[in-house]
Parts: sequence; structure tokens; C-alpha cells
Amino acid sequence: MSKVRYHYFDYLRAIAMLLGIPLHACLAYGEIEYHWVLKDPSHSYLIDIGLDFLRLFRMPLFFVISGFFTALTIDKGLFLKKRTRRLLYPLLVFFILLIVPLKMAWVLMEVPDKLYALDFPFLLQYGMENFFAPATAEKFRHPPNWGHLWFLMYLYVFSLISVPLKNLIKIKVQKYWLLILICFTASFLSLFTMESHWVDQPFRMYPMVSLFTYYGIFFFFGWKLFGFKDISLSKTPSLLILGTGIALAVLRSYLEVDTHLNLAGYSLPVWSLNLLGALSTWTLVLGTIYSFKNFFNKSNKKISYFVDASYFIYLIHLPIIIGLHILFNQIELSWAIKFPLVTLISLIGSTIIFHFIVKDKLIDRFLKGSY
Repeated sequence: MSKVRYHYFDYLRAIAMLLGIPLHACLAYGEIEYHWVLKDPSHSYLIDIGLDFLRLFRMPLFFVISGFFTALTIDKGLFLKKRTRRLLYPLLVFFILLIVPLKMAWVLMEVPDKLYALDFPFLLQYGMENFFAPATAEKFRHPPNWGHLWFLMYLYVFSLISVPLKNLIKIKVQKYWLLILICFTASFLSLFTMESHWVDQPFRMYPMVSLFTYYGIFFFFGWKLFGFKDISLSKTPSLLILGTGIALAVLRSYLEVDTHLNLAGYSLPVWSLNLLGALSTWTLVLGTIYSFKNFFNKSNKKISYFVDASYFIYLIHLPIIIGLHILFNQIELSWAIKFPLVTLISLIGSTIIFHFIVKDKLIDRFLKGSY
């Protein structure tokens, strides 16, 4: 019997990874303070809206896909061994190779004059003294965290508990619409556990209860979605759901940004923002899945290249983006030029590194867990 390949899910998983590039490129050019390594002199609230739009569906979509592939592979043997190789080991190795140096760069950006002057003796002393220093009234510092690798930690924990909970998760949900309703309601209610009126940032070394619950719901939905894998929508309904999701997400993102910047002075209750956020997220996720199932469910060599490359590209892109943010900070250009340039250069640079240094070599096998 031939092996079924879910090409549309492969493509969506890669897209969810690669969208991390524009998401992180946004952080220097928004009006809202994100406590990023720096804020560029040129910025716009349009960037904030775009950033919030990406945050609405990117990681929920990723965890739905991860849950689906977990249901596909958990009974095929050596599940935890393979997940350990593909998730835990890259998390630990790239934390040391990337996140620790990035933490040092973050600290040194507190003294930009010395950094741009390349005053290495001062920078070395300052970095060693402040690497583990806590936040102060004058200086914001994130607590120890996994950086942009945080999702690997959550996904590995989900994988660990999937094995003992496999029988529980096998509880039948007979109706697809009921599964959607249950998960939608649960995700909406979980938003009230957040510290603010939107999804918390994963700035901890351990799973945060709010994020574990929220993303666990999408992971569970993906797991159960495997049992409804034969359900499909025609092109028109799929695109209508996707279009509705985009419209709701743009509205939700604008209102979210308005709560920070007071653009139009809207004052909405938290429950309405959470409800609109849940509606936006689920219509975007479902519309995207079924649109891709209709239009991108065939093998494509060019797209498959980026499917293979996306994991490494995501891991390596952040230091490139931070370097470009620091470089472009000294150049008088509009954010409308800097942002796409940073995004494009980061994508091209990461792809070149993958193609000439990583592809079909030891690092590639390491990331695929096939060594």
C-alpha cells in the first residue's frame, strides 16, 4: 500500500516556520514598545497591526499541524526516540550556539555607543557583568528563556505526554462540528488566563500554564483532526472562510493596537477582544488548511525545497535579523524600505547558508533526527 503524503500540511508547516522571519523583522519598526534589541528611528503602527495579525494564527496553525502529524506517527514505533532527536537535541544545541550569544548581543545593545565604536575591552567586561543581571527600573531585561526556540520545548512536552495520554485522547468525538465547537470554546476561555488581553509571551524556561493550555488545545484539535482527515470543503467555501478570517483578524489586530496606542480611542471589554481573537484565529486556521488542501495538495519540487529548509532557516534567521536591525538603525531610510529589506535579506541569507553549508550534510541529518 502506498504511503499517503499530506503535502498541504507539509507546506503549511514550512510557511508557519518561515513567517517567523517577517514577524521578528517587524519588532524594530512598530510604534508599540516590544522590548526588542532596539527600536528603529522610523516606525509605524501599520507594522504593529501586521505583527498582531501574524501572531493571531501562525503558532495555533503550527500546533494544529504538529498534533495531526503526532496522530499520524505515534503508533509507528520509536516515537519518543525520534521526537527527542528532532526536538530536544536541536533545542539544547541551538540554545547554546544561538540563544546564549544573542543574549550577549542583547545586553551589549544597552551600550550602543560602545558597541558601534567596537570598544572590545569595555564590551567584554560589561557583557560578563550584566549577562545574568536582572531587570532594573532603567533597563528592561527578559528573564531566562529559550528565545525563538520556545515552541520546541512545548512541542516536546506535548510529545512526552501524548504517549501516556494516547488512550484518553482516543475518546471519540463523533461530529466534526462538535470538535470545532469544543476546541473553539476552550481556546476562548483559555484567553482569560493570560496576563493581558492577548496571548502571553513565552519568556520562561518552563511551560507556562496559560500557553500550555492555549496551544495544547490546538495540538489536541490537530490530533483529533487526523480522524476527520477525509473531510474537505470545496474551493469557494474554503476561500470564504479564509477571507472572513482575514477580515476579522485585521479588525482584531487594529483594535489590539488601538488599546496600546489609542489610535481611535476605542475602549472595548476584554471578553469582546478575546471573542474576536478566537473567531479570527479559528477562521484563519481552518480557512488556510482547507484552501491549501484544495490548491496545494500535490508534490512540488520547488516548494518541497523550502519544506526541507524551513526548520534550519527558522533556527538561524534571528541573529541575521538582529544584525540587520543594528546595521540599518544607522541608515536614514523609511521603515517601509527597511522592513521588507530585512525580511528578504534574512530569508535569502538563511537559504544560502542552508544550501551550501547544511543541506544533505551532518547538520541537516541532525535536524531531521536521521543520524
